[in-house]
Amino acid sequence: GVVFDQSLVYCHNNLHDMSLYCDPCFPSLEDELDGQEGDGNITYTQFCQKSSIHLMAAAPLSMGLLTTAGPPLWHPAGHALKEGCAAAAKMCDFKGVNISSLALLYSLSQPEVGCTLLGMKDVREVDVAADLAIRFCGINFDVVGGNAGANNPFRRSNNDGILDKVLTQKEKEALALLMDENGGPFPKVKSNGEYRWNGKEEARKFWALVAELKKEGDLN
Repeated sequence: GVVFDQSLVYCHNNLHDMSLYCDPCFPSLEDELDGQEGDGNITYTQFCQKSSIHLMAAAPLSMGLLTTAGPPLWHPAGHALKEGCAAAAKMCDFKGVNISSLALLYSLSQPEVGCTLLGMKDVREVDVAADLAIRFCGINFDVVGGNAGANNPFRRSNNDGILDKVLTQKEKEALALLMDENGGPFPKVKSNGEYRWNGKEEARKFWALVAELKKEGDLN
């Protein structure tokens, strides 16, 4: 069969969606080898680690959700998630922290992800991203992050050591506000499942539009 040695995911390694590390979605490899169906008891990250698949994560700012300007009009996230991210940006601003910088630092702190892909539109954004990335120089992810707490739904225990080294005091305070399960901006979307989207509906709409255009003769 085809063997994959790397996997690229979008918008699942950020402040509102850490499902890569928390949501069991694969049967264990041991179950597969035994010919059993399994019960979906390992996460995507664990599956990649066990299968020697290099994990890459794109869109740490969740395609504009985790910015002060907000997402573009076409963004597929639900209304509740957009509201939650807007509230998160305001909480960060209250602490004197830029939410995009905090979001990038949070994504870069995950030891299981070997490569984080970030889109930048101008030189200033490149300079800002480079300055943030430099904070991680000298950190041994194998030692500091480890795999402790990989099954912890609150996730932060697995990268607290790294975050303690790279975040300023104000950034730590802002992150604590965002991760607050009661007063934070994301409890609602985490309880109803709207903290993420799978894109299937957008793909269906796209191909329906393609078919319609072909039928009308506007698309060859």
